Amino acid sequence: MSGLLYEPGTTLFPAVPDAPTKADAEAALASLYAPFREYRFSDRGDRADLLSACLTAVIRRILPSAPLIAVDAPTAGSGKTLLCETVGIIAAGYKPTIMSQGKNPEEDEKLLASVLMTGDAVLVIDNCERALGGDTLCSMLTQEIISSRVLGKSEVKRLPTNALVMATGNNLEVIGDLGRRTLVCRIDTGKERPDQEVHSFSPTEEATRMRAHLLVAALTVLRAYVVAGKPQPLTPMGSFEDWNLVREALVWLGEDDPTITRERVIAEDPRKGDLAELLALWSEAVGGVAVTLSEIGERVSGQSRGRVADLVQALAERTPKGTFNARSVGRYLARHKDRLVADRVLRCIDDPSGVKRCRMEVVGSGEPSEVPF
Repeated sequence: MSGLLYEPGTTLFPAVPDAPTKADAEAALASLYAPFREYRFSDRGDRADLLSACLTAVIRRILPSAPLIAVDAPTAGSGKTLLCETVGIIAAGYKPTIMSQGKNPEEDEKLLASVLMTGDAVLVIDNCERALGGDTLCSMLTQEIISSRVLGKSEVKRLPTNALVMATGNNLEVIGDLGRRTLVCRIDTGKERPDQEVHSFSPTEEATRMRAHLLVAALTVLRAYVVAGKPQPLTPMGSFEDWNLVREALVWLGEDDPTITRERVIAEDPRKGDLAELLALWSEAVGGVAVTLSEIGERVSGQSRGRVADLVQALAERTPKGTFNARSVGRYLARHKDRLVADRVLRCIDDPSGVKRCRMEVVGSGEPSEVPF
């Protein structure tokens, strides 16, 4: 039992061809893109992300997992929410549920749980001002069922996650593990006030009017690829193996790989940049010597200047209370040990006496240039 009710009302859907050709799929993809024809994207990878959103939304109910598709722009008024609404209309016939971020990650979790309970095909986190991330959102994208607290109650519910999750923001920031689970479609109108642009039609109105044909067009694209024997195999995107059908179908039809934009998200993760900066400072201050945090603190005792003092200050700034102590700094370093960033990696090892020491290495050489510590 799926728990889903099919009630088409008076809508008549054209038949999906049993054996559509590649030419049929190309025509169908062009039809699917039509409501978005006046959008201006940064590059073809962004267009591929939009098309992947349309295809994914249509079949999301049968996929165990799917990446988050964010819509980003440098300027407000670029049509980000409108784009998400159009995707939702194609998939379900009505505008998707729009939610805002909470004041903190805990509130985000409760809001997401409440929206999942509505059972919509598409969920949109709109106008993100805080960095987008969090354990609940990561789990929603890769797990078929999550347990979450409900807003306004102490109740915990098991909720299916079979909705396409989208998000919008101006120069949207995606952090942590969410980066590898996110594709970002970037709109760039090149205008200072895109909200004052005059358009010749409404994407949502056209999608509503043509919805039956657009839905069949999406299914025709995927059907044609399957009938052709899935001739464009690609290494699956981790955690989204079944979703690879969408990605492969688009590449087969000459579109860019939609996962290209994921690499951009990962590269721009501010936490990754923060760690890269710290490792570079560690290299200059300590070099490849295995040291304890106590030894670093003792070396800088009574000093306010120098590279070691800079390192101590940088480590302190990364703790909750902004102070340098072995426990708090040790927890921060433990979360990032063995993570390769900019060819540097921090190793945490126990010496024979059981004391934990940290050592920074440069990949390829075993250790960086020597620094007298």
